[in-house]
Amino acid sequence: MKVYIKNLFLLAAIFTVVCCSEDIDFPLRGKLDEMATADGNSIKVRNDTLCIFPTDDFELSGTTVVDENNVEVLKRYTDSKTDFYWMKAKLGAWCEDIGLDSNKEYIIRREYYYQAIAGNGDYVFCPFVPDGSHMGLVERGDGDFAIGYRGGPNAAIDETDVMGNCKTMIIHIGYDADGNVVDKYFPCSPSDLEWHYSWFDMSSIIQ
Repeated sequence: MKVYIKNLFLLAAIFTVVCCSEDIDFPLRGKLDEMATADGNSIKVRNDTLCIFPTDDFELSGTTVVDENNVEVLKRYTDSKTDFYWMKAKLGAWCEDIGLDSNKEYIIRREYYYQAIAGNGDYVFCPFVPDGSHMGLVERGDGDFAIGYRGGPNAAIDETDVMGNCKTMIIHIGYDADGNVVDKYFPCSPSDLEWHYSWFDMSSIIQ
């Protein structure tokens, strides 16, 4: 599924990494508006970006189970981080299935969730995604996105300030354009996360 962004100055990818100095707002100075919300918060919303999600039909990133007799699953998450700013978004007709209006504009934020999976001796960690209802998003090499996660004991993520070696991303639909609380997530809720993986026995091929 392609995720499109309308930028007032240029077309840019939604998941462009923003490097921040000590003044965390500096890279986006002039591109953030303060928005008062119905729950009493004041949030920063980008005024140069509109995210468009015409569908919630993401492909699965890896469904192969290497060893069906050696499968494990961890639920929920060990740590989380969020972007400090929010973005405006339009959602396709799919959002009506979760009680939202495809004709309205919403305020969303990217949230990152982590899990810690310990190594298992000579066994190689092999993640897989059995379905699309219990995992977040990862960026694919072609710039598109899929249901899945990155990392693991064999290829830990390059982040030292979190408790975990696996990472996925979930979109939080926090508010509508009037600041009313929505508090919904896609492709799944953080509380529904399931990290599925199997183990491959390296000793069977290493003599």
